[in-house]
Amino acid sequence: MAPAKTSPGANPYRVPRHLTYTPDYGTLLQQDPAFSTLKQQISAQGIQDAAQRKQAINQSLVQYGGVPNFSQGQLGLSSDALQQLMSDIDPNTAALAQQNTAAGLSTQAQLQHQQQIAIRDLRNNLAARGGLSSGEDAYQTNEQDLAYSKAQNQALQSLLAAINGYDQTYTTNQQSEQSQLTQGIQQALQNQEALGTAAPTMLRYNVKTGKYGSGAGGTYSVKRKNGKVTLTSDQTGQRFILNPNGSLSAVG
Repeated sequence: MAPAKTSPGANPYRVPRHLTYTPDYGTLLQQDPAFSTLKQQISAQGIQDAAQRKQAINQSLVQYGGVPNFSQGQLGLSSDALQQLMSDIDPNTAALAQQNTAAGLSTQAQLQHQQQIAIRDLRNNLAARGGLSSGEDAYQTNEQDLAYSKAQNQALQSLLAAINGYDQTYTTNQQSEQSQLTQGIQQALQNQEALGTAAPTMLRYNVKTGKYGSGAGGTYSVKRKNGKVTLTSDQTGQRFILNPNGSLSAVG
């Protein structure tokens, strides 16, 4: 006996009369060509920003003539920021800083040289006045040592200010790049909305045609194979799978 024919209105696919497809916004946005390009550009810029900060920090330390003990909190950085700073310091920087000091080119070397000249001039002046054996020698020497300590502290503070500046510049750049990403996501969403792919779509089964239709006028053919029901857009060829919970998932 030949099988009975099924009329279009019988809905042989046993699918709901109404379906709502909610797009995977995350996938849509990540696959947007302009946004994908923007992400690559910002990723490359972030790498460059980090490299520039690292280079600037190490150059400053070499010019200063040493690597201070940053763990004592001079910078007022959080533990994460301090850890980032320490990771930026190249293992060779301390040796290069010492070499720069030994060559008399670093800030520390210049301060030491100035101190030596100041002490020599002080002793020469005292000797000329016969005051080397007096209390004036000790007083003047203490005053010069104090001036030297102040100059060293000022050099350290200048170094710390420079490092803080590099970190703030890096942070500002990162914030700017995050803002660009946010704008890029918004633009990507607008692009998808213009294409009609970002809005939830209500699909209604038409008993006369045996197809689903959307409010936008598109139609979807239904097919069951191996226990799975798929809907295919007659206009774009986009395929959807009907999930057990009644939702639709785009294929490809």
